Amino acid sequence: MKSLFILIVSFAFFAAGCKKTPLTPVIVVSDYVSGQPIAEAEIWKINRTDFDITCLCFWDITKTLIGTTDGIGQFTGDFSQPGEIEIRKTGYHYGNTLDNSVYEESNEKRVFRLFKRATIRITRNPSRYYNNPNLELRAILKDGTTANFRVTGYPLYYLNPDPVEIIGVGDVQNRIIVRDGTTALMQTDFFVPAYTTKEITLNY
Repeated sequence: MKSLFILIVSFAFFAAGCKKTPLTPVIVVSDYVSGQPIAEAEIWKINRTDFDITCLCFWDITKTLIGTTDGIGQFTGDFSQPGEIEIRKTGYHYGNTLDNSVYEESNEKRVFRLFKRATIRITRNPSRYYNNPNLELRAILKDGTTANFRVTGYPLYYLNPDPVEIIGVGDVQNRIIVRDGTTALMQTDFFVPAYTTKEITLNY
């Protein structure tokens, strides 16, 4: 009986020792190219409601600043409320969980790797009229995959005058794809140093 009592007590202590401590939610923000932490990046919560099917848009958008990253690029706090997380830092593309950054999530840690901005000055040279031409912008990542920027693309008939400037991705290879509906008309890859302007001509 004494051995049974010792066994039960030992099991209780073991179970208590194995009980997991709740993890503290943390956001980590760094530069994609250098890997250096980004201090004083703003953490925003974006809530979108009142979706309109006619324009595929939300009429009510609420943006709330919930904090900034510290000197090692981290923000610890309660960001469990509904809404999309968006990271903002001057000179960088806004980062979110869908595009414009490299995003990873593990347990309570959310990691955003941001891209510096650059400018692309585009001259267009279409060979004929197209019904629905769109421009897609992507960053080519270190492993050869791509990250999206403006997932829905830029309708080319909105881009006036010619040449036109758009915000590109600094210090990495950019990829521009021109599509007419789902048909790819052309693709071009090029490097743009951060905070500089790259001039290209799109022949499609």
